[in-house]
Amino acid sequence: MRRRVLRLGAIAFGLALLGILEGVLRLVEGKGPGVEFAEVRPLFERAGEVYRTAEGRTNHFVRVEFPVVKGEEVFRAFVLGGSTVQGRPWAPATAFPAWMEIIMEERFAPRKFEIVNCGGISYASYRLLPILEECLRRYRPDRILLCMGHNEFLERQEFREREASGLSSLRLYRLMMRQGRTEEPRRILPAEVDALLDHRGGLEAYRRDAGWREDVADRFRNNLETMAGMCERAGVPLTLLVPPSNLRSSPPFKSEHRTGITDKELARWERHVGKARKLYGSDATGAVVHLQAAIAIDGEYAHTHFALGTMLENLGRKHEARAAFIRAKEFDVCPLRMLESERRTLLDVARKRGLPVLDLQALLEKDGPSGILGSDMLVDHIHPSIRGHQRIAEAVVGSLGWGPPPDRSRLATLYTRRMESLDALYFARGRLRLDNLNAWTQGRAEGVPLEEPPR
Repeated sequence: MRRRVLRLGAIAFGLALLGILEGVLRLVEGKGPGVEFAEVRPLFERAGEVYRTAEGRTNHFVRVEFPVVKGEEVFRAFVLGGSTVQGRPWAPATAFPAWMEIIMEERFAPRKFEIVNCGGISYASYRLLPILEECLRRYRPDRILLCMGHNEFLERQEFREREASGLSSLRLYRLMMRQGRTEEPRRILPAEVDALLDHRGGLEAYRRDAGWREDVADRFRNNLETMAGMCERAGVPLTLLVPPSNLRSSPPFKSEHRTGITDKELARWERHVGKARKLYGSDATGAVVHLQAAIAIDGEYAHTHFALGTMLENLGRKHEARAAFIRAKEFDVCPLRMLESERRTLLDVARKRGLPVLDLQALLEKDGPSGILGSDMLVDHIHPSIRGHQRIAEAVVGSLGWGPPPDRSRLATLYTRRMESLDALYFARGRLRLDNLNAWTQGRAEGVPLEEPPR
């Protein structure tokens, strides 16, 4: 008996040591160097009395400008993020930073406000880091607003084939597998975004990869912590915005069956899904039963969760429906919407550092008719409608603690004035961009073919 206890104790001690080593490796890797770029170019360049978007950056950023000399009564804020910040599929004129500037100048006249839109198409957290450094160092900001999380999986530097084993997500396992092998040189990213979906065959390149997702989650947290530290050292207040995702009106972009599913299991899964489809328009309760049976066989196929969410919503089971839609987003093999791990990170870092944070998902869902965010406030999988941008601007201004925005009738007048200043071509271009964006998410980009990802 004593010998057995000693053996179990030795095993437990060994497992504890392995756990400690795994934790140390995660800490060391997490604090390691960030992404390397072939070139880091300023976002803004001086042109006489103003700074304006540098010519070489206008493929991903729109042209904005602000004075070189900042007046003493000017409040200057920079809003960093991706295309949600930029205002796609339209342009910055109807994005929430522009509505913020309109609201604040009306509310606090004659004080002047410069809300500078630094939204970059497909820009992830690691590409925003040098832009934040530039803004803090050169342009005397009074506040930074950061809205990021959707674009972390777009570029290939983190996309690589892994062993199918679940061990591949362990740092210790990866270290052991690297022993005796010559490491390939670390890939240096180009100066601008090179998204997988910009290439023909980009969608096909996405595969389920738990280790990749874990790496991205670690990197995202490290980047956010770094950015928060930069603002703190510079003495510039930071506000975090959790970007919204379309849950109920945006199906997953790519689904894959779970690893190891057998032919017999797949045949059973297909039977249940087929029966559910026949019941979609006539018997939502019966469809739910078959979809749940299919999920019990394979819980990783994203589209099944989305179908289940749709049926549950039709039955008025909103809470269950929302949970199913979130699972569909999480199991999407091509994650173009922020994952819950990154959402939790934004909220957690804000809480630990005492930073103001505004959850745009919760904000827009509260305003929507169903309580589940969909096409009522978003025009595609992530981009707010113009009304959505206005609502975000109102909430952000309110969160700054400067008092309420102008009354609703005055806001309506201000909004109408801006909208009437835009010609029909502005909205036609927006519709064209939306069509192109939808084609892009479906893997129908016409860029050069994607090369095989590095092994």
